[in-house]
Amino acid sequence: MRLYLRGPVDLYQLRYLADELVKKELEPVEGVAAVKVHGGFEEEIEVRIDEDRLALLDLGVEQVSTRLLAENLSQAGGSLYEAEARYLVRSRNEFRSLEDIRATVLLTRSDRRVTVADVATVTRTHRPREVITRFGNDEAVELAVYREGDANAVQVARAVTERLERVRKELPEGTEVVVGTDQSRFIRASIDEVLSNAILAGWWRWGAAAVPARAPRHAGDRALSIPISIVATFFLMYRTGTTLNVMSLGGLALGVGMLVDNAIVCWRRSSSGRRRAPTR
Repeated sequence: MRLYLRGPVDLYQLRYLADELVKKELEPVEGVAAVKVHGGFEEEIEVRIDEDRLALLDLGVEQVSTRLLAENLSQAGGSLYEAEARYLVRSRNEFRSLEDIRATVLLTRSDRRVTVADVATVTRTHRPREVITRFGNDEAVELAVYREGDANAVQVARAVTERLERVRKELPEGTEVVVGTDQSRFIRASIDEVLSNAILAGWWRWGAAAVPARAPRHAGDRALSIPISIVATFFLMYRTGTTLNVMSLGGLALGVGMLVDNAIVCWRRSSSGRRRAPTR
């Protein structure tokens, strides 16, 4: 499936909603292998270092980078046990704003602290754009939903659609998620086509069987040929692990049509042969 997130907010917020809300809600759905986000502005914090100031303080770029990594930390810190309860401890010391980055202390000299703001300019920007996605005339953020290899496409698409109903309630006013492409529609259409062909073929076969024939002992065989062949086909598909997809359903629809044609031709030949038989 391919979903599109659009609304009156800017592309920064659309990308943030896609990554932090929609993607995290869809990934736990059973049968979903991954959700890839494309388009929008992927936020990035840029630290432009003034090399002259850095040289005056006898500092290197590596020291600034190492210090920023050490201050922006989020990692597991162990567990705490209380009676029968177990609590997971996590150390969270992440930057929450640009001011937190600017205030990071690089070193202390003569009772004076040198911060990132003294040697660099910190700005909010976005990564270079490689993909621009549109839905209709508006630019949007695309979410490509991939299913697991052994998952049923129709069931996964139905589960994703149900989860989207909950996601839509959490989106800001005016923002919406629309389904652009759903491959399960083709599979459902193929299933409907097979069922309609089977019903029509069965109706025609039973009609042919109901017509008084000179060889009534073959009428029951003609009427039962289609249901028996379909049941046998599904049994073999189940035993061999063949899944229902566009190719298998298309082949089944073609097989039902050929079976009807061959049965009619054989019935006509046998009927015409009996009509030409000489009598004593």
